[in-house]
Formats: sequence, C-alpha cells, structure tokens
Amino acid sequence: MLKSLSQNSFVYRICLSMIFSLTLNFIFSFYVTSMLQQSNFELQIKLNYSINSSLDLYFDTGNNFSQINKKRVNVNQGANSIKIPFTLKDGEHLKFIRLDFGENTKLSKVRIDELQLLGDKDVLFKLNEKNILKSIGFAKNISSIDQNIGVLNLETSVKPFDPYIVLKPIYELILPLWQRILLLVISWVILFFIPVYKWIKVNLNDFEVLFAALFISVILLKTAWLTLASIFMLTLGIITLLKYKSLYYNKANYLLVIFFLVPCLILGNGQFSKLAIPMTFVIFLLISMTIDFSDSLDEIKKIYTKVFIVFGSILIVYSVLFFCFDGYYYNIKFSNFFLDLRTNRHHLLYWVFYDHTTFISFFILIGQIFVLNLKKEKLVSIQYFVLYSILAVTSLLLLGSRFALLLGIMIMFLNYFSIRILKLILIPLYIIIFGFTIGFIKSIDPFRAKLWEISVSKAKENLWFGFGTGNSSEILPINLPIQKSGITTIMEINHSHNQYLSYLLENGLIGSIIIMVISLSLLYLYGKQNNKTLTLVMFATMILSIIESPFKTATPTYIICFILSVFSYKKEVHQKKP
Repeated sequence: MLKSLSQNSFVYRICLSMIFSLTLNFIFSFYVTSMLQQSNFELQIKLNYSINSSLDLYFDTGNNFSQINKKRVNVNQGANSIKIPFTLKDGEHLKFIRLDFGENTKLSKVRIDELQLLGDKDVLFKLNEKNILKSIGFAKNISSIDQNIGVLNLETSVKPFDPYIVLKPIYELILPLWQRILLLVISWVILFFIPVYKWIKVNLNDFEVLFAALFISVILLKTAWLTLASIFMLTLGIITLLKYKSLYYNKANYLLVIFFLVPCLILGNGQFSKLAIPMTFVIFLLISMTIDFSDSLDEIKKIYTKVFIVFGSILIVYSVLFFCFDGYYYNIKFSNFFLDLRTNRHHLLYWVFYDHTTFISFFILIGQIFVLNLKKEKLVSIQYFVLYSILAVTSLLLLGSRFALLLGIMIMFLNYFSIRILKLILIPLYIIIFGFTIGFIKSIDPFRAKLWEISVSKAKENLWFGFGTGNSSEILPINLPIQKSGITTIMEINHSHNQYLSYLLENGLIGSIIIMVISLSLLYLYGKQNNKTLTLVMFATMILSIIESPFKTATPTYIICFILSVFSYKKEVHQKKP
C-alpha cells in the first residue's frame, strides 16, 4: 500500500504492532482481572416499580447463577435507591450480573434509572437509563424495552413468570466497545500513521489509486462506507469522461452488466427498489468504462493484500487475548473453541462492523490470489509473501469456513498450472465440484440441504420466470431449525444460500440459465485473455456461489464487482468517442 515503505519495513511494522498490542492488552487484561477478583463489591441501583415487590441479584463467578450467589432485597412501589453489597471468596472472578424482578405477576413495568458497580475502592462501571438497556446481554419474560426512558415491560401472562435480565460480561461494561477497539488497534494506528500520511501525500493527485485505496480500506466497515467510496469513484469517472470524452470497454464488462439486466428484466412481482444491489454491476461498469486503472493494477493488488495483512494480524492478536482472558466469560478456551466453531468464531470479530465469516474468508482468498501473482512478478519479497500466507491460513482456521479452507488449498494447487492448462481444466473441475456438492450436501451441511430442498420446491411453483427479484425472503420460511452442539436452535434465513438457486427462485429457470452461461463465459474469456489472476478470481466466485448467495448482500457484491470490473480492463482496449 505504501511506496514510501520498503516491503520488509511493512513486515517489521506489522510484527511490532502485534507485539505492542499484545503487551498493552495483556497488561490491561491483568488489571481488569485483578479488579474482578476483589473481595467486596456493591451494586447500587435506582429503579422504579409499579407495585411493591422484590429484586434478586445473582452474580456469576464461574459456576453459573446459583442460590449460593444470590442477594434479595424488597422494593417499594415508586422510586427506589438500593444498595446491595456482596462478597467473593478468594480466587473467585466476577463474570456476570443478573437481576430478577420477582414472581409477582402484577408487576408489569420496571424502570431502571441508574446502575453502578463498586469495588473495594473504585467505581467499576456506571450506567444511566439509556446505556443500561444497551448493556443487556439476555432477557427473559420481557415483552418490550423502551430504550429512551429505560422501561422494561414484563410479560406477565407467561407461566412460569420469571422475568430477569443478564448484563453483558463485566469486563465489557468496565470499558466501552469503542475504547476496547481503540486499545486493540492503537499500535497499528501509531506505527502506520506517518507512512500512510506520506503515501497519501505522494499520491495526492492520483485520484484513481486514492479512491481505490479508500474503497479497499473500508471493506470491513459499514456498507455505507463502501457506497461512499463507490460514489467517489463514479464521480471521478464522470468528471474524467467530460474532460477527455473517451470510453474504455471490453467484452467482460458487457457480460458483467447482464448480472444486472437479468434481475431487472425478469423483475416479476418484485419492485424496482429491490434492484439496489444488482445496480452495483452498472455502477462499476460505468467506473471501469470511464477510469483507466491499467497502470495501477499492481499497486491496487498491494493495497488489497496489505489491508488483509493488517486484518489478519489484528485477528490473531485478539484471538490470543480471547483464549487467555476474554473467552473465560463465555466458558471458551482454546481446547473447546473448535468444538462449536460456527458459534464461537463470531466472538473474535467484535472489532469489525462486517462479520460474515464466509465472505471475509473469501476476501482473504482473493488476496492470496493477488499475492501469488505479485510474488511471481517479483513485486513483493518472499518475507511479504510468507507473512500474508501465514496470516491467511491462520485467519481461515480461526474463522472456521470449511469452504474457504478447501478453496484456498485448491487455489494454491491450481496456481502452479499454466493458464493454458487452466483453460482446459477449470470448467470441467467446476462442473465436478458443483455436482459433488449437490450430491453430498445432506452429509456436508444438513441445514443447507433442507434450505435448498425448500427453495427448489418453491421454485417449481413458478419455474420459468420466478417470483420476482428480491422476493426470496417472502417466499422462503422466516427461520429453520439447526443443530448446534447437539442442541436444536432457530436460524433466521432470507435467501437460499446458493446464488443459482436464488436466481432460480426469483428470476426463474430462464434467468438462472442466463446467469450460469454468463459466469462460464466470463471464466472462458478471462482464460482466453491469459489473465490468470482474474481467471482464478472468477473460478473462486463461481465456487462461492454454490454454497452462498454473494449477490444477495451488498458487501460481497461490491467487492466482486470492483475486482472483476477494474482488473478486467486491459490497456490495449479500444477507445471511442461518445
């Protein structure tokens, strides 16, 4: 990402950032642990009851909530200011606090105005009526919550009536989320601030690279940031078009726009407002037709890989901290983390806004394709390549996507073949993988198998043209049961978790066949252009589409459109006057 930095300097700064962050957070975590192992605590709470009743305080010290760690106080109707002292035994560690509001079904409303926890000397945390409700981790028999005034409406008709709330882990209440994130990433901010500033200064007039860098840098933030970066690039493209009156185009970009035309022309019972995500294909078609990225492609690849090196290094640092400290609050250790990886992995991503583990893993694999190309062209050092590869493999293991691990191994293997061989084997290989997945999905992923069966069954009701773009969530059930650690839980769904089935359901057999043909055509075209990088990216995208619906959510659509549009441009492409 930074021309002002040598590659080895970047590698060293990453390593130093990891060391400094680990050291700083270990010190802070030991400090928090010592605060939560004090002997004496006092919970002070200001609350308002609608009738006379009681309040029970349960505190969890590692053995869940029990009668041993319980304190009961009487609460009068109206405003109350209550102090509840409690003590821990030597070696005990305070994890959670639970507030029970008694068994009186006439108690319909509880308003909490203030809550604070005191240790031997200091106030550990203090919450007002607004952030109290945001600090609730779990609630039972609570029908609704008014966050503006701190009111809990109790579900009095439920039997047995046992209303209570459990606050988030105590360590999260001591230090707010933004402060914990800052403490985690501050080392990278400090060590890379000056190099990034110098890089921006050097490239201040190169808006193509600056906006591409902005786009890549906000991939894991809110979608609004990706939209903003896309608007910047589109605006630059329009200005460039008006200034030079030239358009750049190729066959690949024309094929990509069909990904928009299919949901648009076969809209069915859908609404035009539901074309917002497919419109991304048109936006990036316009960007690639008006901006010449051809001289900056290698730089953009470096930017992309460096962003995910930073991500991987932070992920690994927090994983170490989680296994040593934070995991204690969830009864998760390294030894049992991988036993329920689908649930546990999300704890490692609290510091990023976008936490879809499969898509993040896919983005990491795109970076692996880029770094393989950069290494082949001798544009990065062996140390840089090794660092990315180590961080990528470790990140994929922690994020727990079986698909990404298998695809990553496959990409490393395919990369050693020449483009001439890849052109011969990729389409047959894709057909084999597609058939294998369909044939064995019940054994691989019973949840997806059930969802696919429902999708096919529904699609048959309107086979040729489907139910309309964006209507998957209305056609499919709201949720399905899923087995997690031997327990049946409910998982919400809004699409088929298979891009081709999503097209079949919404745009019918005609739409899904067109999309499949265009996908295979793009794969063939990139191979024909001897573009090994994009050939592998397109192949990976098609494999991803078998087990996910990347074009049903904004972030993966943005990233795939950006890469396929920007990197498919070749300098010798014909220009014409509009």
